[in-house]
Amino acid sequence: MTRTAEHRYQLIKRMEPLTEENKKLKEAMNLSEKNIQRAQRERDLAESNERDLEYQKGVLSEQLATAKEQLRSKSEQLITASTQLKDASEQLEKLQKVSEEKKRYVRSTKMPHIARYDYFC
Repeated sequence: MTRTAEHRYQLIKRMEPLTEENKKLKEAMNLSEKNIQRAQRERDLAESNERDLEYQKGVLSEQLATAKEQLRSKSEQLITASTQLKDASEQLEKLQKVSEEKKRYVRSTKMPHIARYDYFC
C-alpha cells in the first residue's frame, strides 16, 4: 500500500506544474475570447458607422444637387432680371429724350427766342 501511495504522490507532484500551466492557458484563452468579442464589437461599430456615413453621403449629395439646381435657377432669374433692367433703362433713356424734345418744342412754340437758345446749348 505504501508503494501505491508513493506512486500516487509522485503522480500528483508531476501533475502540479501541468495543472498550473493548464490554469494559465485557460486564463489566456479567456483573455483571447474577450479580445475577440471586443474586436467583434469594434467591427460591428465600424460597420454601423460606415452605414451611417453612406446614408449621410446620400443625403448630402441630394442636398448638394438641390442647392446646385436652385443656384442655376437663381442665376437664370438674375440673367432675366438683368436683361429686363437693361431694356427698361434703354426705354427710360428714350423717354427722357422724347420728354426733352417735347419740352423744347413747347418752349419754341410759346417762347421762340428761348427755344433758339436751348438748341444751341
